[in-house]
Amino acid sequence: MVEIESMGDAVGEIDRKLELLIQEYNKLEERNRILTTLLSGVRHELGSDLHRLTGYAALLQDRYGSELDENGKGLLNGVNRGIYSLTQRLEEVGYISCHQDPSSLNKQPVSISQIAENAITEIKRNEGSKAIFQVQPNLIAYGDELGLR
Repeated sequence: MVEIESMGDAVGEIDRKLELLIQEYNKLEERNRILTTLLSGVRHELGSDLHRLTGYAALLQDRYGSELDENGKGLLNGVNRGIYSLTQRLEEVGYISCHQDPSSLNKQPVSISQIAENAITEIKRNEGSKAIFQVQPNLIAYGDELGLR
């Protein structure tokens, strides 16, 4: 009889813990929905701002491009590279936010070495960095390439 009561107590404790886990899961799901909504709004607002910046940069190039000295042309090119870079980041954020379920990610072998080389190239191009980087060759990870970038 004592064993049955003890098992009943254990089952009751498991039920209480399960209920707490379900409550925590529901809280996390709600927070995730809120964050997804916020992220969507931020992406939309930043996308609109980037679209306007692209238009202004194109207008500046069309109207005054021939009058800009080399420094001015370099600055305008820097603005255009920045716009492009931010646009890429927004696309990545959108991709990641749409793939919150790990099972929906495109998991495959990805060259981390190549991702690092690409990042270094972009840093040097955008910032004119003279820093020396050393990347270990043939580093491979298993995951979603865009998510890993």
